[in-house]
Amino acid sequence: MRRRGEIKKMKTRHLNPSAIRQEGTAPVNSVCARLLIIAGVIAAMVALNQSALAGTTSLSGSDLATAITSAFSYDGAAPAISSVLYTGADNVGGPFVAQDVSEFIPTSTGCTAPDGTAGNIFNLVRGTRAVIYTQGELDLGGSGAANGTVCASHTTNSFGFSVTFAVLEGTGKFAGASGSITNRGFGHLIAAGVNGGLFISFQGTLSGSVTN
Repeated sequence: MRRRGEIKKMKTRHLNPSAIRQEGTAPVNSVCARLLIIAGVIAAMVALNQSALAGTTSLSGSDLATAITSAFSYDGAAPAISSVLYTGADNVGGPFVAQDVSEFIPTSTGCTAPDGTAGNIFNLVRGTRAVIYTQGELDLGGSGAANGTVCASHTTNSFGFSVTFAVLEGTGKFAGASGSITNRGFGHLIAAGVNGGLFISFQGTLSGSVTN
């Protein structure tokens, strides 16, 4: 049989507050350390994402769209073509949707359409495009034959195009962006309205550079 003093010492050892604190400290410190590591990783990922556009990035991508003649004109001489469905993706912002309003005028200059038939050149009057990504927007614009032409067939619905737009401004991730984006591709006329309106579709590739 244990003496009363021995029992008292045993109870003291079991109820030692410092022993309880020491036993509980290690798990708490371990959890805190893990949380700090996770927070550091997240912060590093955010920093990398925010600096993804630092400097100049060579852009590459693709797009496709349908468009119709709109009641919009830059000069009052002819209606512009406005995109209805416009989607694509590039290596600067990922997937995007866009809206484009571009006006072209016919010339007497001959060309060869993508399907090999003879056609005529249409020169860009002016074009504006809003490209919307999940993290921001790029607004583009350009004017004149030097920045845009279309070659449309005389006998078929085929046409090819090349337009180069400057980056006018940006929002979100692209705030303060500048650069130039070229869009080349081909398409075809789907329907022509009795009033001269057009319904077309096209697809193309994107190249250029964006600086932020």
